Amino acid sequence: MNKLILGIYLYRIFSRAYFYLPFLLIYFLIQGYSIIQLEILMASYGIAAFLFSLYKEKCFKICNLKDSNKLVVSEIFKIIGLLLLLYQNQYLILVVAQILLGLSYSMMAGVDTAIIKRNITNEKYVQNKSNSYMFLSLLI
Repeated sequence: MNKLILGIYLYRIFSRAYFYLPFLLIYFLIQGYSIIQLEILMASYGIAAFLFSLYKEKCFKICNLKDSNKLVVSEIFKIIGLLLLLYQNQYLILVVAQILLGLSYSMMAGVDTAIIKRNITNEKYVQNKSNSYMFLSLLI
């Protein structure tokens, strides 16, 4: 198997494994956060992802980032965001974590597909297979 294809498979499996999301709200509710606080927390993710998506191409041009570097930066944002979620007693830190996670999602959305289309000859097969792996990772 080609190293690029293996890399795409592994990236999609591990990057998309958002197994914690269904439990995040329940966990923070048990920690004593109100429904309003949780709604703000979840909305901060969506708002960050949406707003960055409006300007991401301009940002990428200014920073002169290649697709592979976009994925790396995206994963760094995600790792920092996930680590900040450990500070469950600091609400503002949790909001920052959600903003970073939203930015991460928006940053990487479509980039891996572009890499596949440009660099792999049997791209539809790889796309379908990697999508299957990605969704399978959500079930684990």
